[in-house]
Amino acid sequence: MKVTDKTDGTGNPQLALTYFNAGQATIKGIDAGLRYYFTDQIAASGSMSVVKIDTIIRKATDPLEATSFNSASARVTAGMDFTNVVPGLVAGFTTRYVGKYDFRSGVNYGLIPAFGTLDISGAYTLSNSAKVIFQAQNIFSCVGGTSTPPALGIGSLNQATYTAGQSCGFGSTHQEMINAPLVGPIVLVGLRWDGR
Repeated sequence: MKVTDKTDGTGNPQLALTYFNAGQATIKGIDAGLRYYFTDQIAASGSMSVVKIDTIIRKATDPLEATSFNSASARVTAGMDFTNVVPGLVAGFTTRYVGKYDFRSGVNYGLIPAFGTLDISGAYTLSNSAKVIFQAQNIFSCVGGTSTPPALGIGSLNQATYTAGQSCGFGSTHQEMINAPLVGPIVLVGLRWDGR
């Protein structure tokens, strides 16, 4: 039986990717959150995460991914909730900011641009048993540029190309991984029925 080499659509060898222990790292940071109630019906909340990698010790046999944290050094979330300000309605919004960061996973690597998003949600009680639920994620986004993966090839010379430039808008998309679909608005509407 003859075994043949497998190639991808561009004629390059296919690679098997797997998870591994990155070894030793020294990481410093803080996660903090706060929730403040203006009234029993109105509350604001926020959280912040700041992380700094001081050292990553990579063994000689480790792949380059062992030096990648694949996470932003700064993340900020803020929002407000409104409960029965209008009788039967619970609503809220959340904003999120994620700073730019280097991403590496197998053959996919490059800079993930900073982005910010806006989500809204709500639920309206129709009766003792029924609620209409609404959720819209990423309905408004701002991005700090784009990273375009290389068209062909595998290897250290094929980093995604970063192009600086800020854009904002309703229905915009943002990037959270290299060579993955862009993330855009997601809208969900549902009916919840509690049979009693």
